[in-house]
Amino acid sequence: MIFLDILRLAEGVHARRLRLAVALKVGETLCAAVPFVVLWGMLELILRLDRPPFEACLPWLGLGLAGLLGQYLFGLFAARLAFTHGYGLMADFRVRFAEHLARLPSGFFTEARIGELTSLVSDSVRMIEDVFTHLVGELVAAAVLPLVVGVLLLWIDWRMGLAALVTVPLAWAVPVLVGRAFNRLVGQRLRSQEEIAARLLEYIDGMPVIRAHGMGGGHFKALEAAMRDFRRAALRLEATGGLAVIGFAVALELGFVALLGLGTYLLLGGGIAGAAFLTVVVLAQKFYAPMTQTAMLVAEAAFLSRAYQRVRAVIDLPTMPEPALPKSPPGHHLTFERVDFAYRPGRPVLHGLSATIPAGQVTALVGSSGAGKSTVVQLAARLFDPDRGSVRMGGVDLREIGSEGVRARVAMVLQEVHLLDDTVAENIRLGRPEASDAEVRRAARAAQCEAFIEALPAGYETPVGEAGARLSGGEKQRLSIARALLKDAPILIMDESTAAIDAETELAFQRAFETLRQGRTVLLIAHRLSSVVRADQILVMSGGRICERGTHAELVAREGPYQRLWQASRF
Repeated sequence: MIFLDILRLAEGVHARRLRLAVALKVGETLCAAVPFVVLWGMLELILRLDRPPFEACLPWLGLGLAGLLGQYLFGLFAARLAFTHGYGLMADFRVRFAEHLARLPSGFFTEARIGELTSLVSDSVRMIEDVFTHLVGELVAAAVLPLVVGVLLLWIDWRMGLAALVTVPLAWAVPVLVGRAFNRLVGQRLRSQEEIAARLLEYIDGMPVIRAHGMGGGHFKALEAAMRDFRRAALRLEATGGLAVIGFAVALELGFVALLGLGTYLLLGGGIAGAAFLTVVVLAQKFYAPMTQTAMLVAEAAFLSRAYQRVRAVIDLPTMPEPALPKSPPGHHLTFERVDFAYRPGRPVLHGLSATIPAGQVTALVGSSGAGKSTVVQLAARLFDPDRGSVRMGGVDLREIGSEGVRARVAMVLQEVHLLDDTVAENIRLGRPEASDAEVRRAARAAQCEAFIEALPAGYETPVGEAGARLSGGEKQRLSIARALLKDAPILIMDESTAAIDAETELAFQRAFETLRQGRTVLLIAHRLSSVVRADQILVMSGGRICERGTHAELVAREGPYQRLWQASRF
């Protein structure tokens, strides 16, 4: 059962306290049945003695008060434990889930997956959280109370008890019959919900282009189609679920009709006492109501099952292997040894690539789009592991150094700049969180950021907005460079880093870059060959292989791919 699978996520003190909460919920449910025992006893007393003395009622009243007090206390402590440790458990789980995501290869985080992960974290994890904070208690009450009431019904009068129970199998046959179709529709609805999340993120991200081309929401076909699919899936699901609930309720009501018919016949024939008849009729309502609640929880279990499967599928994804005892490389030159790599099986991107990136020098990667340049820098930063061969730093395989060790030694400036919705200073400080304000300002000055930062309303304390919305592309790029400068790592990787900077700023940046490169291993990609002219080594890539290597002077004098690229860039 899906509830049991989810409960296995609980561990440690949270698990023990949640088990106690379940036990207390059982106690609360048992206490909830006490008033009906009191009702039966009081009715018997009243009908037998006509006008019983108050003293004769005291034991029953005391039992009723004890039941109500027990129900309140058990419920109070059960709720406190469920909320405190349910939310605490899921807070810990979210941290572990985020840590797991951080250890997954970067290839997992495709554009399509972003919408899926957004839905996963905002919806699926929240649904699992509800199991611990609400649904376990509701399920216990909905399962235990009918059992207790059913026993009471049979105890008071077995004939009327059987009449109340006779249609229960028929009622449960309804969700069983529609269960497979319902589960399939749940899957369709959740998939369409993920598609809406992905298309909505794409729509918002592409809003400038959409407006520039005069496209409104109604003309954005992908989002429009996703919304229509979601509407159809939701309507089918609600229609099927509604029919199941109605069928279930009608079957249970037939049992109540049978109970009333039999009870009336027995009462008129003197086969049952009036007190027993009235108590059974009242109890029957307490039997059917939680039974309906149980059926609703079973329907909700279909959503929970899908949500849990989606979360479980991500948790079960293999993470990048990390060494038990990470090694520290003696140097910072990079070596690629016969590296093969593919993002998807059967579609290789790199083929037997071998290259050395000397320490303290600038190595530039050039080539046409799709040649494999970005893949090389991602392997150098250990965002992926090669399928075959090895990538080494200072002669040590990156897999033996570990992801944390590699990240500590590598600073990256990528084409897509990621900025937090925080101040300018804090976004630069991501490079080295413990850096002082003076160090942040020095890095900004070296990256040619100071002029535009001082022009902002609050200078370094100005919020940049979500994804740096208040900054231009060039300004975001320069902040990313300042962040890398602040990190002061021995290896610097720059992917298309000068593409968003105007000519004047690029000239100033090149001066800062000459200082930055001293004593560092630099791996640089740029579309504009003018930015790699002074590189110590240029690697020309084509089809996932290195087809030429040398300095600019050597390569431009040699007839080959680089010379053709250089000549094309001059026009």
